[in-house]
Amino acid sequence: MGTRAPLRPLNALTKHCRCYSARATSPHPALVTLPSFLSASEHDLLLEHSLRLLDSPARTTAAARKKRREWVKAHPGWDGGAAPAARTARFLPDEATLWEEGHFDGVIKLYREMLVRDGQWGDEAREGTPLAAALDKVYSLLPPPSSSPPSPSPRPSPPSHLILHLLHLSSRGSIAPHVDNLDAFGRTIAGVSLGGERVMRFKRVSDPGNGDDVDPAMRDGPSEFEVLLEPGSAYVQSEPLRTHYTHEVLETATWDGRQVGGTQRLSLMLRDRVPGDGQKPPLAAAPRVARGEDSERFRKQFSSFLEDDISSEDIEDMYRCVQEPPPSPSSSSSYPLHELVDAVTASSSLSSCRPTVMEARPN
Repeated sequence: MGTRAPLRPLNALTKHCRCYSARATSPHPALVTLPSFLSASEHDLLLEHSLRLLDSPARTTAAARKKRREWVKAHPGWDGGAAPAARTARFLPDEATLWEEGHFDGVIKLYREMLVRDGQWGDEAREGTPLAAALDKVYSLLPPPSSSPPSPSPRPSPPSHLILHLLHLSSRGSIAPHVDNLDAFGRTIAGVSLGGERVMRFKRVSDPGNGDDVDPAMRDGPSEFEVLLEPGSAYVQSEPLRTHYTHEVLETATWDGRQVGGTQRLSLMLRDRVPGDGQKPPLAAAPRVARGEDSERFRKQFSSFLEDDISSEDIEDMYRCVQEPPPSPSSSSSYPLHELVDAVTASSSLSSCRPTVMEARPN
């Protein structure tokens, strides 16, 4: 188990780590943690609307909607374990949801996810509403560069300099140790935790050295440590923790003598865009797949699919569609995603396979 370095206040800004509260504490100078970032009402509002997006017909399959309907029909008295007024801000039990069994490279298991684009929050997120205020608070974790032009009116949500990704873990879901690729995801990542508590673990896997990408003040820190991700908390993570440390979210762990985890968790993940580039893959572990390959080519091909809201699972379906003879349903899952993307993009049958995927996942 990782050591827990003494928490210390982070009261100063650095060029790689933004600090937003005098209460911010962290065991590492490249990580800002905000234990009570959201109020209880902000937490419940964001959880309610995030679940609405993930459960919307545009984001779920017919099988997932049927599974949910059948469970609700079989449990008419279910109240979410809370007062009826809080029902919309509660998770349905695991068995009512159709989870993705595993990410394409095995990093995430038992999860749902989506990329949030401007306009998807709906009218309830228009300026002046409680939801818009809560979202603006989340977006403030990664403010735009000082050189950015003024925001248009009405302002986009999320702002144009950010990528917003929802990641919902089941009670048995987890994120395995991985490192990020700064070329694909920008310099900084922020997360806001909703729902159940989890422990996040960091382990150093390489020496940051004296490179220009790491502020000298950021190099001092433990080689292994853990942080508690409480509901309503937030964190901002920068170098060297992005690429010189693996980070993972545990299914269960012990924290201060008590068991943590084993409950559903939904996170709002913010990434700053790479300057001069377009949409980047929102998938949390995509950099791991691209490592050792032509990452620029991979990102361009993958981004073209993301523009049509085609997920990694859809790409596996497309791969099976373009192959002659079709492979077994499980075989494509064993291939790295970059190989599937290459095969699908190069196939003369692509045009006949894309509409099937896009009809299954309408925008």
